[in-house]
Parts: sequence; C-alpha cells; structure tokens
Amino acid sequence: TVTLKLLSPGGTQSSWVYGTDAELVKVNTGDYYIDVTPDASGRWAFRWESTGTDKTIKFNGNFVVEYDPFEEGAMDAYRS
Repeated sequence: TVTLKLLSPGGTQSSWVYGTDAELVKVNTGDYYIDVTPDASGRWAFRWESTGTDKTIKFNGNFVVEYDPFEEGAMDAYRS
C-alpha cells in the first residue's frame, strides 16, 4: 500500500491511497506522484508511506508556500 498524507499550515490533514484515489498515480515500480495545489501560505508537511511484506517505509518532508501580499492582505499593514 502506498499512501500520501499532507498536513496544511492550519492543521488540516488530507490523505490519498494508491488504488483507491485516482489522484495518486503510479509511474513505475516505486515511483508515484500526485498533483496538489496548496490553498494557503505557510509550511506544509507531507509523509509518503509504503507497507508491504515485512516492510514499512516512511518518508517525511515539508515545503513552504510564501505569503502573497496581493492575495492575502499583507499590504494592509503598510497602509496608514
């Protein structure tokens, strides 16, 4: 089983399972991907999990979506 878990900066967790969720695509043996469009700025965490006969593999990582002052109102702080 191959699973991707994604944790948003706001604490919302999403997950996809290969073979159940069409968004999680297998390219070759051991080579999977998913297209995800983050909907908030901040640090996102992800975990790929694979389970098999006597094996469990987990790979954690993160990425940052930068704030967009034009979309998120950050420019308001500079207005007088």
